[in-house]
Amino acid sequence: MSTTITQLCIAAEALDAYLFVKVGTAEKVADIALITDEPLGITCAPATADGDEVAIAVSGYALVEFAEAVAPFTKIGTNADGKAVEADTTNQNIVGYYAPEPVDGAMPDSPSAGRARVYLYADKSTESA
Repeated sequence: MSTTITQLCIAAEALDAYLFVKVGTAEKVADIALITDEPLGITCAPATADGDEVAIAVSGYALVEFAEAVAPFTKIGTNADGKAVEADTTNQNIVGYYAPEPVDGAMPDSPSAGRARVYLYADKSTESA
């Protein structure tokens, strides 16, 4: 079993839980704004304002909001809203893969809008899908 590694960060703004975030100005974490933004990880809980502490899952298993349904073990990236999508765009950051929990022995597709488990790579470098 993999260990989830989290990092305590300072928010640059109010942040929703279970979305991808990036390092913004003054080394604070901020919302993803573009599909080419390099994500730091996924917020584990919401931050209500600039300056709040927030835990970020940076590698291992984590829950994230999905913007579309994807098949099990599909490589994922982010959309401009910080939600997980299938990584299918050149120069999109591939951050991990959809890691479903088995249901009655089957591996379900991710929900098209809702939370599901992903496995985050420690190295989230840009590559082509």
